[in-house]
Amino acid sequence: MTSVQPAVPSEGSVSPVAVHITDVLKTTPEARQWLEEFHQARRKGLLPYASKNKRDYGVGDTLSFRTLNVANGRWSNMDFVFKAESAAANIYVAVTELNNGHVTDFDIAALNTDLNLSTPPNSINPLQGIIANENDVFGDAPNVDGDGVVDVLLYDIIDSIQGGYVGGFVNPADLSPSGPGNRADVVHIDSNEVIQLLGLEGMFSIVAHEYQHLIHFNYDLSEDVFVDEGLSEYASVMNGYEGRPITYLDHPSLRNTSLLGWVGFGDRQRSAVFTTYIAEQTSPFTTGNITKNPSKGIAGYRIVLENAGTTLEDIVVNFHSATLLNSSGLTTDPRFGFSAQTFQGVRLERPDVVVDGRATSETVRRDTVFGGGARYYVWTDVEDFLLTADPVVQGGQTEQLTLGRSRPRVVIERVSMPAEIMDLSPRVTEAMFEGKIERLTLQLAHVKPVSVVALNTSSDRLIYDIDAKWKGGAATIVTTQYEHGTPILYLGTGRQQRFATRFAIAEPETTKLDEASVAIYYANQFLGGPADTEPR
Repeated sequence: MTSVQPAVPSEGSVSPVAVHITDVLKTTPEARQWLEEFHQARRKGLLPYASKNKRDYGVGDTLSFRTLNVANGRWSNMDFVFKAESAAANIYVAVTELNNGHVTDFDIAALNTDLNLSTPPNSINPLQGIIANENDVFGDAPNVDGDGVVDVLLYDIIDSIQGGYVGGFVNPADLSPSGPGNRADVVHIDSNEVIQLLGLEGMFSIVAHEYQHLIHFNYDLSEDVFVDEGLSEYASVMNGYEGRPITYLDHPSLRNTSLLGWVGFGDRQRSAVFTTYIAEQTSPFTTGNITKNPSKGIAGYRIVLENAGTTLEDIVVNFHSATLLNSSGLTTDPRFGFSAQTFQGVRLERPDVVVDGRATSETVRRDTVFGGGARYYVWTDVEDFLLTADPVVQGGQTEQLTLGRSRPRVVIERVSMPAEIMDLSPRVTEAMFEGKIERLTLQLAHVKPVSVVALNTSSDRLIYDIDAKWKGGAATIVTTQYEHGTPILYLGTGRQQRFATRFAIAEPETTKLDEASVAIYYANQFLGGPADTEPR
């Protein structure tokens, strides 16, 4: 078997990062064969398999499990101590990890609690453990050995990933009668780096993530990576654990991307936020039905969402508005925000285009939106705004298909007035927004994402010709230098070491302060200042 070396995502940190490999492991030719063998065995009534452990064991006993060396792709036997038993999940710790102190009795007791007894207060059900919560929402694990118990193995997963480490995985090799795994429902967790670098909460989150993958094996021979990873990311959030930091919204190219695209940094974040949004707009159990539905990708989304009384198109356009308006204070509409504690404050701060309406009076451009993606345009300080957003019918496409992908929306902010959120027609022809507008945001979304096999085709693109005109373009931008480096006490604070600079606008009725650039000076840079050792 070949070794697995997934790319390490760059999340702006020099610390080693936990690398997910289940999405890679499940797509190898061997894994596809093992998963097919498991489903065939179940159809033929050949489950449960005979266990590879030949006799019954009790807590405190030592037994052997098959483990994967990720660096070379080889399976081998490793000795584990049976440390905790329950009706839902048993915990086994490698002898080496007990001997070197990487796993303590405290760690084992904490993991046993979250697996089997309770989860954090903001969990979907704090009175249940991870296993019961996920069984309720996503469905049943494969149960290939017939005991109905998940085996959680804690050991040092060997890898050779530069800048990262494997935090945990599940593998179809454990489910097949011919595979090199354990013929049991097994979740493999790294107890070396994970506990040291992420702590116990991080380990619990990884277990929750991987267990959804294991359940998914029971229902699907294959699933698109974006869908499956998003469900596992949601599994962690659903169980009350902190989600990953969301930074992709700061990058226009990462948010305007094909929904099922999976190329690297940002996609896992995007799948986490999107899947959580589905759960909040429908229910956790609707989201769990995506795991159980045998259709994959876009087809699976559509079936489950339509059964829940909504559409993928509505979810996509409202999702992009939620990432725009979440925690902005501009609306209380539950469609346009996130209730999950982990995503409070998540909001895009950098639109694709920002136009100062005082410096010009027209915007003309052509842009492309990808299937399931969105672009955002902002105009500030405009009056009587006239907008045209015309979808371009590409060769081989019909007008009906093209317009079916288009769901424009504007957010209008006026001084001392509530924000207006307005849906526009698929083809915007000279829509007029009268009066003075402090800020107008145009959201263009392609609401008909395509399947993986159709990525980068004409159906995956929606091209807009945009033309906007308004009053107010006669103003000029002036840069004023207030100070030249000599410290002057404008606003005293009662402490000699502190100074503040005040910017006074001469004509506030007709002048607006856009940006202030302040150099930080300390008093000891000048004659008579305190000693360098004084606190700052």
